[in-house]
Amino acid sequence: MASFYAISKKLERIPTFFIDTEWHDTMLQDTDFLIPGLIDHFLIVNDTVRTCIHIRRTDFVGTGFHVPEKDFILSAMKFVEEKENNLLNMNYTTVFFTDDAGYVKTLLSEKFELKDGTVKNLETSSVISDTDSTDSILYSSRHCDTVLVTAPHSTFGWWLGYLSKGNQVYYTDLKFVNDLSFPAENFNPDDYYPPHWTPVRYGGPGNATVIESLK
Repeated sequence: MASFYAISKKLERIPTFFIDTEWHDTMLQDTDFLIPGLIDHFLIVNDTVRTCIHIRRTDFVGTGFHVPEKDFILSAMKFVEEKENNLLNMNYTTVFFTDDAGYVKTLLSEKFELKDGTVKNLETSSVISDTDSTDSILYSSRHCDTVLVTAPHSTFGWWLGYLSKGNQVYYTDLKFVNDLSFPAENFNPDDYYPPHWTPVRYGGPGNATVIESLK
């Protein structure tokens, strides 16, 4: 595990350890005894709900397609986790899928507080996927319990949600953003999104809280 940690640091990745059986738990305990403090540097995934966040930016910026700002992404993540936590009450790991890893890395320094007082530290509870499109879809189909699609025009984000393991998908509501490519009055979300998916938006002018949109 020490070698794995060293490789992760060299590659600027977060070392992640997935607990699958009691044998893995025992191995972690033995490692902590032999090398105290080492496992503190790992993201431990055990009985965890994986929330997958899709952020598309590079080819959308300046085109008229909606590109969500940082505050919306963080507030939407908070909304999703609080809503899902009411149902499952488990640990949460965030996996980012993006075409702009540099931008997402700036999000990892952020924190937000949930209603129960828990402080979500993205640096220690999230990872940025570096897989290609095919492997990302495959990962989503096996591991993503919940998906947040922040760029509602993204077809890749749509498929990431549609084929996800949990098929529990939240997406930015196009009717409440300044999207120049699609007039809100001509937009019917049911033409694009499955009816059980949940649209989200800001609570109102000057209100940075994200809420569920009424269909």
